[in-house]
Amino acid sequence: MTSQEISQLKEIYNGNPKEIKYHLGVFIGKEENKNGTRTLNQNAAIHLWLTQVAEELDRHGHTLQNVVGKIQRAEIRPTMSNLKESVWKPYQLAAVQKESTTQLNKLEVDKIYEGLNKFFGENFEIHIPFPSRGAENDTLSAHELRKKLEKDGVI
Repeated sequence: MTSQEISQLKEIYNGNPKEIKYHLGVFIGKEENKNGTRTLNQNAAIHLWLTQVAEELDRHGHTLQNVVGKIQRAEIRPTMSNLKESVWKPYQLAAVQKESTTQLNKLEVDKIYEGLNKFFGENFEIHIPFPSRGAENDTLSAHELRKKLEKDGVI
């Protein structure tokens, strides 16, 4: 570990206790992913993509019921959180037999995205490219992403 990395960890440790988990996650996300599981960047990309899909569905006037079938209650607008729980995770379980996104490897993230992107394209005529590192217009800063996740009640 370099002296710069040690300094960064000291800053995280001495920071706001409520933000330590977040800052450690950002720090760890910079490390090489040696075991092949999905990265923190991929997890952020999942959340960003689901947010973009939810916004596009909403712009087209679709409700969550249009996506997951008719239900016997009030109409619900699609959000990142309810799409993740009602669409991503059930598809994930069926496609790769894993319940948590923390268990996914990189190829499984791609497989789930491809299947769901096809579903949204065929059924709702929307296509949202999966966010990728370095893409100019489809990524959020860590601060913007954190604000979106807090708004959606994820963190």
